[in-house]
Amino acid sequence: MKNPTPAEAKRFLAVVTPEWKAFWFHKGPVVKSLKEMLAALPKVPQPMFEHHVNAAKNDLAAWVRDVIGDAELAAELKADRTIKDAMESIDKRLKQLDKSMVVVAPRMKAKK
Repeated sequence: MKNPTPAEAKRFLAVVTPEWKAFWFHKGPVVKSLKEMLAALPKVPQPMFEHHVNAAKNDLAAWVRDVIGDAELAAELKADRTIKDAMESIDKRLKQLDKSMVVVAPRMKAKK
């Protein structure tokens, strides 16, 4: 995945508003950000996950693409079929986004 700009990273890491844009697991948790998704996935039962991610559809990838706006992560999630794989993809992207948020200040020239 390519490195996002700090502005993109900030947008991808934001909490989704309004609440109806959150990811609503079928009879399960409501998730409003990528960080919340990573925290929620280990608690999601496999049948609940498969309700959203299966051969016919991938609601998780669609939400990341259409609501979060991260087409790169969405493309990666589209291939993921297990909770473990989805968690690994999201974790990897979160680390990359966090790094992109760090703005390096320009070096000041020392006065002589």
